[in-house]
Amino acid sequence: MTTKLLSEHPLKKHEVLVLLIDEQKIYPELSHEIYNAANQYGFTYVECDKSTQIDDSILSGYKIRHAIIFDGVDDPNLVTSKYLSSLEKLTSMTLAISYSNETSFRMASLIIEKLKKEHGHKINYLRPTYEEGKLIPSLDKLIDNSICDSVRIKYRANHRSNKLGDSLTHSISINNKRGQYPFLVTKIINYSHAT
Repeated sequence: MTTKLLSEHPLKKHEVLVLLIDEQKIYPELSHEIYNAANQYGFTYVECDKSTQIDDSILSGYKIRHAIIFDGVDDPNLVTSKYLSSLEKLTSMTLAISYSNETSFRMASLIIEKLKKEHGHKINYLRPTYEEGKLIPSLDKLIDNSICDSVRIKYRANHRSNKLGDSLTHSISINNKRGQYPFLVTKIINYSHAT
């Protein structure tokens, strides 16, 4: 998946908006937790009720406009079509759907892959976990999504070189042969070849 770079500088709170439409009301603390994340990570947060949906006046002036929509059971087609008109106003959307059983979820997985491709990967579908005997997106995933699809995922460091220095390359290869720093090596090598 290719992420379009939306900003060359670290984003400010007034440039990033995260909306929540919570039709399921499973987690009473969800809105408060996303509000706390907004204060901690520096984005603007608005909870929309059913009648508000996603109003143009709310979106005005933001570079990044991400909506988290917690709605629906078993049918990603229905939930997607319900909010599709809002997608053109947003930079991204996460749909959090519950499933009545594992068979429903497996069947929906194929539909979800098709929908993601069809809409240019602007829609993210949260995978459910077992919560209270049901397949629903977890509270932690919903909160993390408010951060990851707004302020964290859209930042890219300045790229200054296509080469690693000889001493750094040598040091990494020695440490890697010893089994040290496997993740560091992967990140440095991937970064050095970024375009």
